[in-house]
Order: sequence, then structure tokens, then C-alpha cells
Amino acid sequence: TDSSTARNIVNNVLDLAEIEAGKVPTTIREAFKVRPFFEKIMDIHRIIAERAQMQLQLTIDPKMPPIIFGDPLNINQVLTNLLANAIKYGSDDHPIVIEINNQRSFWEIRVTNHGQGIAPAKLEAIFDPFVTTRTGHIQGSGLGLYIVRTKVHLMGGLIRVDSQPCQQTTFSVILPLHEGKL
Repeated sequence: TDSSTARNIVNNVLDLAEIEAGKVPTTIREAFKVRPFFEKIMDIHRIIAERAQMQLQLTIDPKMPPIIFGDPLNINQVLTNLLANAIKYGSDDHPIVIEINNQRSFWEIRVTNHGQGIAPAKLEAIFDPFVTTRTGHIQGSGLGLYIVRTKVHLMGGLIRVDSQPCQQTTFSVILPLHEGKL
């Protein structure tokens, strides 16, 4: 929806202002239930995707612990930005695939969409502020991936992108895995 897009842009601008002012955005560590957490995020974005005649497909690795420690607000913002881009740049004839994978001492969020892809020459720059791969009909602030990278680094993780022009693009966020208890 337009209001969730506007809210996302405002959050990104506020985060950018903090980062540029030299303030390190805070991170917290709290326990949360993996499946309900990601299903709730999917429910919200499913509505946005359906308006764009797109589908979201969530897969959670059965080896993921049911509860993990992390920063739910930052993880939500990271995934929200990645999903917004996947919907914005994706093609409606393939679902957007979201995978949550266990990688032993790390875990991974993967967001894959099919579409125009990102030109190899632009892959390095997409994480810089105010950079977009904007075309005439697609608008954006160019802050989303910069904020994503900053938040991921603050949580002790890394982000990478793999994109084939006119095929698929996959963003992978790798974070330390800290299992929680019921």
C-alpha cells in the first residue's frame, strides 16, 4: 500500500539521518519465534504483492530452531526493504521466493525474484546511498539497500547479491545464529 511504502521511506530517511550524524543505530537481542515472525511479515507483504499481481512463497528450513535471538525490528526492516525491491523490480509470472535457512552457526534470509535483474556494472554501487536502478516507471529513494547493508553489518552479518540480467536476482543476508529456548 502507499502508506506502508511511505512509512518505509520515512524510516529509511530517519535511519540515514542518524547514520550521517555519526550515531550508530541501536541493535537489540531478544528471543522470537521464527515461523510466526516471518509469517506475519509475509501476511503484510502478500497484500502489497497481490496488488502488483505477484505471489510470495515462504520456505523455512526445518533445521531452523523454533526460537532464535536477534533484533526483530532490524530484521523486519531489512526484509521489508528487500521485499519492496523484489516486488518493485520483479516480474509477475514468477513468485518471489523467501527462504530462511540454517547454516550451522549462521542463518540466512534469501529473497529471490525474476525480472530485469541488475547489470553487472551496477552490482557494487547498489548498496551506496541514493543509488537506484530506476527506470522511467519505477520510483525509489535509493536508500533501501544502503540501510539494509548498514543494519545487517550492525547485527554482525553480511549481505550479498547475485543477479543475472533478465533472469533472477537473489539477495542473501547471513546473520549469526543464536538459538533460543522455549
